[in-house]
Amino acid sequence: MSLTQRALGVAAALVLGAIPALPAQAAPSADAGDSSFTFGVIGDVPYGPAQVERFPQMVTELNNQDELKFVTHLGDIKAGSAQCTDEYFAAIRTQFDRFEAPLIYTPGDNEWVDCHRVNNGAYNPLERLDTLREMFFSTPGKTLGGNMPVKSAAEQGLPENVTFSKERVAFSVINVQGSNNSLAPWSGLGETVPNEAQLAEVQARTAADVAQLQRTLQMPGRPTRAPS
Repeated sequence: MSLTQRALGVAAALVLGAIPALPAQAAPSADAGDSSFTFGVIGDVPYGPAQVERFPQMVTELNNQDELKFVTHLGDIKAGSAQCTDEYFAAIRTQFDRFEAPLIYTPGDNEWVDCHRVNNGAYNPLERLDTLREMFFSTPGKTLGGNMPVKSAAEQGLPENVTFSKERVAFSVINVQGSNNSLAPWSGLGETVPNEAQLAEVQARTAADVAQLQRTLQMPGRPTRAPS
């Protein structure tokens, strides 16, 4: 089985689990015809030297899937014990730029939240988040790979948070993290409790995430359920 098939297999479970939560009009009807569409969801890739080496081939395999309207990467572009270097991020950005379908990427905890770890390079996580935003979200409202318009929350300082729609299906992409949503102490930097800058970032980001989800669920045209 190819790297692409394994990653898409994991992602498929996530997608299928999310379908019941979509507004009723999001699911195409049996006679939807051309209104149906296919998209790809990947994440936790590439992990480790072997997957890093094969990642260009994975991109090529996805480019060969002509039916994909867009691809989303759910985050974690490196292993949890790998270094959070600019050089590594740049190498991944080069591969992301090869995507022929529009690519929507959401940073994972491995590439910023956990970068305080000594084996990650003992970085300040907020500095790594700023770097990711500069390297991957320098043009708000524009996807990576193929171009597709998205609405960015860059004015709130969260260019990675975007919304878009496709055939009456609303998508809301938000930055929610592992390591207790980035509240775990930065032990690699010698800290035993969350610091003020860390807490402020979590508070602002979480408030923006919740507000974005609320706006998405209140989009005009969303049907209300009849009382049971």
